[in-house]
Parts: sequence; C-alpha cells; structure tokens
Amino acid sequence: MSKKKSKIKKIVTNSSFSKIILENFKGYGKNTTIELSPGINLIYGKNSAGKSSIIQSLRLMRQSLLLKNSNTPLIPLPPTDLSLDGIIQFPEGIEGLVYAKDKSREVRLGLEIKRDNTNTKKTLLNTVIHGFKVQKSKDDNFADLTSLVLKRDSLENNEIKNETDIKINFDKKNWFNKEDKFGKFLEDMSEFSGPFNNSDVGWVFDETTDTILDKDIFYENGKIEKLKIVGVEQLFDEIIKDKEKNKKKIDIYISGFFKKNHQKKIKYP
Repeated sequence: MSKKKSKIKKIVTNSSFSKIILENFKGYGKNTTIELSPGINLIYGKNSAGKSSIIQSLRLMRQSLLLKNSNTPLIPLPPTDLSLDGIIQFPEGIEGLVYAKDKSREVRLGLEIKRDNTNTKKTLLNTVIHGFKVQKSKDDNFADLTSLVLKRDSLENNEIKNETDIKINFDKKNWFNKEDKFGKFLEDMSEFSGPFNNSDVGWVFDETTDTILDKDIFYENGKIEKLKIVGVEQLFDEIIKDKEKNKKKIDIYISGFFKKNHQKKIKYP
C-alpha cells in the first residue's frame, strides 16, 4: 500500500515598515511617529518642513544595520568605498544630527515592522528604538548609545496585545579586546550550546575581517527600566508543569558548561 504524502502548509508572511519614530533628529525636536502604508508612500509639504529628514533617517538606520563588524550601532559616516547601495554621509557626525545642535539631547531613531501571517490571520508589530548622544570625550567622535527599546505587539481579531516591552538605559563604555578577561569570557560563552544556538550567547571574534572603525570593542552597563517578555512567562509555565524533570535538564546544561573540560564537545539530551 502506498502511503499518502501529507500536505505541508506553507507559512506566508508579508513584512513592511509601518512606523518611523524620530525624536531630536534634525528638525524633529519632539517625539514624532510617522505612519507608513505597505505600498508606496508620498511625502509632501513646504520647503524645510522635514521631508528629506524622514528619508535620511531611514537611510541612516539601514546602513547602520547592514554594516557588519562595527563596534557602534550608529554609522553617520560609513567608508566611501563601501559597496552598499543607498548609503548616506553625515560628515559632521552625530553632532550635526541633533535638534538645534543641543548636545544634551538624546537622539532617538526607531522603526516598527509589521508582519502579517496569512495562515493564522495574526499580525505582529515589532519595534526597535535606539537612543544616542554626542560623546562627552573630545577624543571619541562616535555616537554614544544611551537607550534601547524593544517592543512586540500582536494584532488578532482587531485586538492588540503587548507581548514584549523592554527598555534599557546604558551607562559608560567599557572598552576591551579579545585578549582581555571579558573578551575571553565571551569566547568561552560562545562554545556553550545548551538550550540555545551558538549565536545566542557569547561572541566569536572575526579575525578575517577588519573592523570599519579603528578601535576595540566595548560593552556598556545597563539599567533595566522595563522588562516584559511573554515568552519567558510561557517558559516558566512549562517548567512548573514538571518541576523535577525540568530541574534535572537545567542542571545538566549548567554543570556541563562549567566543567573544566568545557572545551570538549558535550552531548546534551
């Protein structure tokens, strides 16, 4: 008897930019949200009304996200020989982007991405907002990341539910390289395969590619202002269903990593 092949449903998603969030960027001094349609968007208005600034913000965010091996999340002045379409140069750096050139202000750039799932009829709205300030040190002309906002809302049956809401405020920069204790710790963590993918924890230093900035890497101390993650709540609910069984699994993951011979491959159940 021939077995019938089961039909696999294709999950179709449509993604588009749905909002641009600007604050203290060029002529936008107040917190401004610009709503976008999935198709063609027309921007019109008087001269010097801020039309070009909207396009510039998109190009700036795009090149900052696409540039690899960078040690700063905002690139106002990318290399001119970079083969990347649509790059934009701000020779004056972050200082020239601040509203009224007021260095005390925090520039906030953000995007909301709308993702429609045609199978589940569910829409996800993912938002990321970076906050920057001009560096206090004259020797450091890179943008100083001051805050990060991550949000996820779901829209189903005309009802919006907030699933994730995170805001982190950052402190001073701590510079390091792969030879420092912190750098070696990150490389050790990258070998931990536990319940995560290798890319989820730690850091692997890429020696084959030069960084676009002639500096080491840095980390920043962060203070969590908001922390709401529905996925974590769901994970804890699953753990509580069988505490003893899941406790053993967690113990195996943790003890396996911290063994002295952690450099050897450890098989996890």
